[in-house]
Amino acid sequence: LFAEALAARGLHLTIVTNGLGVATALGQAESCRVVLCPGNYVAREGGLYGADTVAFLSRFKANKTFIGAGGLTPDGVTDADSLGCAVKRAMIERAERVLLLVDSAKFGAGQFERVCGIETLDDVVCEAPPPRDLALALRGNGVRVTVAKG
Repeated sequence: LFAEALAARGLHLTIVTNGLGVATALGQAESCRVVLCPGNYVAREGGLYGADTVAFLSRFKANKTFIGAGGLTPDGVTDADSLGCAVKRAMIERAERVLLLVDSAKFGAGQFERVCGIETLDDVVCEAPPPRDLALALRGNGVRVTVAKG
């Protein structure tokens, strides 16, 4: 949904992604240049992962990176898949600004692997406000929370 909304805005952007759905949605916009990462295709995730993906990402600098997550706790961002976590870390490392797109079902959910600490985030975009303990941790680390209207 985010990629489709971004494509509809007509902004002139260059997008580097490992996600086929993101590439397809943004590739429809004439104003967007889409660079698709190489790697091993993982059908259940709809994207490309692995050492080639991570190495490829190290070539670029990004103004912003948008990541998702399986969980968000006061300790940080977590996910269940190590291959996905490695790609997210590579994207974070090359970005000036890190934005987490997450739905409220992920609040308080700790998954298998930690992607990054909460202090790494600049923004969290969600559809409902986080619970008090998480909101305080985010605010205490200077993370801006935006509740998007769906």
